[in-house]
Amino acid sequence: MNPRDLKKPGAAPLVPNLRWWLVFVCSVAGLVLAGASGHILAMWRIDAYKVSFVTLTVYFLVSVFLGRLTWRIGRGDRSWHLRFREGYDYSVTLMTMLGLIGTVIGFMGLLATSFSSLGSADLAAARVAIGSLTAGSANALVNTLVGLMGAVGLKLQVINLNLAAGHEQQQ
Repeated sequence: MNPRDLKKPGAAPLVPNLRWWLVFVCSVAGLVLAGASGHILAMWRIDAYKVSFVTLTVYFLVSVFLGRLTWRIGRGDRSWHLRFREGYDYSVTLMTMLGLIGTVIGFMGLLATSFSSLGSADLAAARVAIGSLTAGSANALVNTLVGLMGAVGLKLQVINLNLAAGHEQQQ
């Protein structure tokens, strides 16, 4: 039996909505697992400017909006899909850009460290400088990771939404 055969007249197509739920539930489960394993707390300590948390917030807000669009397309309303297409297409780029902004901020913190103290004979000053370099690198990499993961998750949802809109258009 084809899953599309489960569609009743006037009811939302089941498959696009289920695909959206799958991506969304996996995202929430990943966030819960990251929190339970201490990664969220580590990210909070590492990310000095909290750009990664802004990125996560934007990701979940856009995800809910994409779920709403998917549901509306299932109901036969393509007006929102057409009206907000540029916006949700840009949301994938926005995730990448937020990750890159965090990366640049992290590297700026890294470069703000005085490299001259690394060459000094004072061991304590060199250790502080190395610690600052490590913190800046970690900040940059955490933001890059969150931005790229958000971009992948949103791209899956946008592909699903476009498939649903194309399927509705063909009928």
